[in-house]
Amino acid sequence: MDKHYWKEIDVLYVLGILLVILGHSHSSDWSTFDGTPLVSLIHFIYLFHMAMFFCIAGFLFQNSDSLTRKGYPHWLKEKALRLLIPYLLWSLLALFPKYYFEHHNLNGLTIDYVLTSLFCPRQNIWGHFWFLPVLFLTYALFGCWKYANGGRPPHAWQTTLLLLLCVGFYFLPLHATLLGLSDLRMALLFFLLGILGCQVVSRQEKWIKHCVWFFGSLVILMVAWFLRETAHASRALGLPVAMLMILAWWCLASYTKPLPVVTWLSKNNFTIYLFSWMFQAAMMEVCAHFQCGWLLTSACMFLVGWLGPVVLILVFDRLPIKNCRFARLAFGFR
Repeated sequence: MDKHYWKEIDVLYVLGILLVILGHSHSSDWSTFDGTPLVSLIHFIYLFHMAMFFCIAGFLFQNSDSLTRKGYPHWLKEKALRLLIPYLLWSLLALFPKYYFEHHNLNGLTIDYVLTSLFCPRQNIWGHFWFLPVLFLTYALFGCWKYANGGRPPHAWQTTLLLLLCVGFYFLPLHATLLGLSDLRMALLFFLLGILGCQVVSRQEKWIKHCVWFFGSLVILMVAWFLRETAHASRALGLPVAMLMILAWWCLASYTKPLPVVTWLSKNNFTIYLFSWMFQAAMMEVCAHFQCGWLLTSACMFLVGWLGPVVLILVFDRLPIKNCRFARLAFGFR
């Protein structure tokens, strides 16, 4: 159960999904749009868009008392079902047809290849699925920490120590792909920043609303955009730029009154995340077949990345399986 409803989270979810779809709206052959503004835009988006999702997850984790109510084992089981069922199901279902489509045979489809694609998330058949096991590991670690504290707010020294550990882990030269350990560096730090952000705005909500200026947000956006190319190649500079961007989006969201469509999209953001790339991959092949230019390819992929999952959600709600728990978990519904 959430302690407080934050309209800003709905806006951030929709912005995040928009950035994910936009960041995937390009041909897998980068030479087809090399030197175009699309390259700079993708580099800019990848600086912060997934960090923002982990930050949101940490914010909602802090804003919820479900862990203390349900107990750590039951709470973690629910997280595993929600995140790992779609990860395993759609990865396995897509494995054979996607491999055959790319290689025109199944000769290299060995047990080692299958295990690698599942346990090394970045090498999964759906690349963006790395987010799911990494988020689960993040929940498992922070959930254990919170449960050990009995759900009470941690002492200042505990938070400081954990922040130092997360920052140190973030800058650790780790390149392990097993279980997404390299991505876990970013996930843990921004999840913790989301927890701290929730504590700040919960205590200082009126102060935040009066002291955060709309034009200040635009300045942050411009600074981050100016630093985008350097930050893309520098982990040290990429961290503050990502933090600035997340802060900027929060500030902008605080001035926004979400429309019903924004609330609906936010509610279904997980399903959209799961299936957007599947529709985009199909559109990419269609555009490649007709030799469409990079701009038309990106526009079509962006459009179908939204419309495909939305139609899927609307159709699912009219099917008898909508009440089946496994089906709801598989399609990303609560």
